[in-house]
Amino acid sequence: MKRILVIDGGAARGIICTAFLKELEIKIGKPLYEIFDLIVGTSVGGIIGGVLSIGKINAQELHALMYKFVYKIFNPNFFWIPFLTSKYNNSNFDSIFTQYIGENLLLSDLLVKFVCTSVNKIDGKTHYFKSWEEKDGKIKLLDAIKRTSAAPYYFKHIRENGNVWLDGGTGNANCPLLEAIIDITKLGWLEDNINILSLGTGYTTNNKSYKDAIKFGSLGDLLCYMYPLEGGLARNQTVSTNLILLNTFSKYYPKFVFNRVDGELDREIYGTDKIKYIDKYQEIGKSWINKININFLKGN
Repeated sequence: MKRILVIDGGAARGIICTAFLKELEIKIGKPLYEIFDLIVGTSVGGIIGGVLSIGKINAQELHALMYKFVYKIFNPNFFWIPFLTSKYNNSNFDSIFTQYIGENLLLSDLLVKFVCTSVNKIDGKTHYFKSWEEKDGKIKLLDAIKRTSAAPYYFKHIRENGNVWLDGGTGNANCPLLEAIIDITKLGWLEDNINILSLGTGYTTNNKSYKDAIKFGSLGDLLCYMYPLEGGLARNQTVSTNLILLNTFSKYYPKFVFNRVDGELDREIYGTDKIKYIDKYQEIGKSWINKININFLKGN
């Protein structure tokens, strides 16, 4: 049996994921890095997945670290100018990661196969960094997860060797389920029983009244497409399409088990950096453990 964990982006709402994974680890009775064969993540999902893939820090320890330092990471720059400078300082995360993880760990050093996504502003494409591939294996874990979590407006883009990296969630690959399927195929795992756990960070509905929908004409249409509600309308649709595809696939392919854990959040608490609701996020993540039967992750 092969077990795959896929973690969405969501910035500060990543606490929902770590709280859930902490409860999952307690119920299973062993560290998650001993359970999963592949972890795929985008943005904060890439941070969570990358740290778990090291094989030394369990979900309980990771949740404690994220909860402790979220206010330091989301501490606005003193000279922040909206849309001209980044709201938060990347170096805050760098210093915490270096202190508790180390800055020289390579992707090839990870004990669990790991993938994270990032968008290169130069070519406009989503790139997938895979720990088991020779070229990507030479990338430092810190550099890989800085690329995947460089959320525009909030954190500064990452410039490296003529490339400009943006958060993996800026592309249509915010829900990297299809990449997980591609990797499962390339790794030759399709003959095994496949169990995928896909973990979201909450969502809100984007329903509009007719009056609101026709406001501002073409400009309103453009804003609807681009509005950063989980990356814009196009990416929202991509996520839902991927979920339909995976659920359909699991229905007709008996060796494939797919579980999605996510939930609707009140608009008040939904956001990229609403850290004042961090305790609420923690409660939500803890409650989500009741959404699944963990027996699908057990067995041979």
